[in-house]
Amino acid sequence: MLTYDSINAEASRLASALSDATEPSACPLCLLDLSLALVDDPNARAELPRLRAECHEIFDTSMRTLLLPRTSADLRNLRARLALNRRRCNISTCVDDPEAPAPLDYMADFFGGLLHVADAGLSQGERSAVGRASMPHKPFSDKQRRWPSGAEQLLPYGGKAAVDALLDLDDRQFSGGGPFCILTCLFAVARELVLPPVLADANTRSRLLRIILRDLKHKHPGGGVETDVPFRNVLSFLSVVHHAPNAAPADGSALFAGYERALMPPLIAGLANLPAGGIERGILTSAIVHLYVSAGFPREVEIPAGVFEWMCSDTNDPDLSFGHLLGVVVLHLSRSRRCANLDCGMSELELGGRPFRMCSRCKVPRYCSKTCQQRDWNQRSGHPHKTVCRALCVVDAKACSSYPEIARFAESKYVDAARGLSPEDKHVLRGFVEATRRKFGFGNTHAP
Repeated sequence: MLTYDSINAEASRLASALSDATEPSACPLCLLDLSLALVDDPNARAELPRLRAECHEIFDTSMRTLLLPRTSADLRNLRARLALNRRRCNISTCVDDPEAPAPLDYMADFFGGLLHVADAGLSQGERSAVGRASMPHKPFSDKQRRWPSGAEQLLPYGGKAAVDALLDLDDRQFSGGGPFCILTCLFAVARELVLPPVLADANTRSRLLRIILRDLKHKHPGGGVETDVPFRNVLSFLSVVHHAPNAAPADGSALFAGYERALMPPLIAGLANLPAGGIERGILTSAIVHLYVSAGFPREVEIPAGVFEWMCSDTNDPDLSFGHLLGVVVLHLSRSRRCANLDCGMSELELGGRPFRMCSRCKVPRYCSKTCQQRDWNQRSGHPHKTVCRALCVVDAKACSSYPEIARFAESKYVDAARGLSPEDKHVLRGFVEATRRKFGFGNTHAP
């Protein structure tokens, strides 16, 4: 049985062997054995909080070696170095797979070991960095000095270099989806250091989104354990982007801008294979809504009824689901070309293409005639527009004064502003949302 002393001794030995990130002297199989024990062995996992407090070196050296920028020539040299390290290893329990084809390549074992150590340090066991990140601004605040105690330990070469190194590893397929999992952890723990360089570099953002699309299009839930893993890794990433405590309202819109139409179909396909009421379904539904609104309600995308049912249902945060749906309805009405009078609903195309007039105050509904506008102003199935208009103006003023920099991400601003509405305004807007949704068929088809 593994004890803390044996784990600590092996971790210290390997940390010393990894001290030179360019030319490590660690045996790749010894590193892999330790890393798998930290992730899979119950006894080792139980000792992780103490190891994180007393042996920073194994996590520091693993991150420095994992995230070191490497050229193709560097990787060739590393491959030869790992083979040499393996031949020099005299640990009797460290044995090669007899069925592995020759010549043996230890790159997958080595990077797999580094990734498992990073995962154990970041997300496994009690008081992990990811767990501490659930409390805003406290991922590096720990009285026991559990690793990481500072951003420099997590990102030894900076946020941009860390993202590029992990994307390189994922492209080379050295260790399955491990690099993407570590990237998700970095977004959770050090978002303010990782996200800005991704958004600032079009090539890095494009590479990240191509990996997400690859995993979404080819791996769906319901296809077995192996095929589920990449899809669920993407779900974890979406959850961190949209719902982590330090998430800003516009992060998702900025990160996925220009890729909304490509991302929605595989996400909707994956939704059909997730159990109703689960956390994963809520994460996926929320992501679909964000993309649908940001893309401007594309006609070619059909949104399942369950998406809108979720948005209307009671959740742990009712203002969140209501804010999503309010954003969808408001943006639909402001961008569509239909008369907002619920007794009419004619489109500009049906009436010869003549532009409809818009409400001059709230800038949301359009009307085919002054008659329809007057009727809607005074009567809207119990919610005349004169009361709805005032409430919409309150939402818009609240959102734009609080978040002027995200005014173009309209759905996000409605989500946030819905939290501060008065009960009277919420009542008025809920009636407006439900009446509009029933009239224009939200929940069973795409926006007209």
